[in-house]
Amino acid sequence: LVSSRYANRLHWLRTLLSHVDSDARESAARLLGIASSALSSSAALNLLSELTSALDPNHPSRFEIYHGLLCATGYVTACCLKESYIPEELVQKVVDILVKVVESEGSTLASLAMESLGHIGLRCVLPSISRNSSAAGVLTVLHERLTKLLSENDTKAIQKILVSLGHISWNELSFSHLKIALDLIFSLARSKVEDVLFASGEALSFIWGEVPVTADVILETNFVSLSQATNFLTGDAPLLDSRNFGKRSSCEEARTTAQDEIINKLFDTLIYSSRKEERCAGTVCLVSLTMYCGRHPKILELLP
Repeated sequence: LVSSRYANRLHWLRTLLSHVDSDARESAARLLGIASSALSSSAALNLLSELTSALDPNHPSRFEIYHGLLCATGYVTACCLKESYIPEELVQKVVDILVKVVESEGSTLASLAMESLGHIGLRCVLPSISRNSSAAGVLTVLHERLTKLLSENDTKAIQKILVSLGHISWNELSFSHLKIALDLIFSLARSKVEDVLFASGEALSFIWGEVPVTADVILETNFVSLSQATNFLTGDAPLLDSRNFGKRSSCEEARTTAQDEIINKLFDTLIYSSRKEERCAGTVCLVSLTMYCGRHPKILELLP
């Protein structure tokens, strides 16, 4: 209903991508992604091509316009992936553009590019990036840059990056890539910022797997965070359709290894640490896993 309602209002939505209010830009970008699902495959791909061409680093653009385009690119690409009519070459091009934004821009735009990569990661495994005549995973390429961004004091940017790491890991098949995400998340274990700790817990929950939301819920509703969508502790966590578990089976081995890594980090390092900050971080992460993945057998084993 929403997609068909806005499919004929694409021009209006695109003008809102440059709105002075960032929330308005992000809402317009989400609606643009939803509306694109009602377009023909050629029209949706043309829309995506127009968005990515405007992200050319040599293309002069106001901050608000660039910000809106970045956000919309992630949503529209995710929609095209859902409908399965986007060629691999275009996905590769989009991911490469977003990676370059992370590498070259400040924390605000870099974190939004990461968020868009996360939205794409909710639909597929991110393709490798070519660097110096060799190919490497996105997080491998961005590891040093993300480490720097996470060491800065931009709390909102850090939150976006952390949650994006969880989203990128949603379909990941390689434990080595999941390990990079885990290391980046746990690098903030001494943070004293509450919002950062809870974003870390949410990211870990996505890496753990089987959170009671779907990619459609995240991308096509007014979803904000797991904390607002579900809570196992209060009994309002929705039951997952068994089909959602099947989608994760192809990466079960990597997921299981990542779960063991999380448990070891929490119980061998953080929760019993001599440092108060690390104990706090470990506790927040454990509570988050219980809230969002509380029906998972391994989580149930940890509970008294």
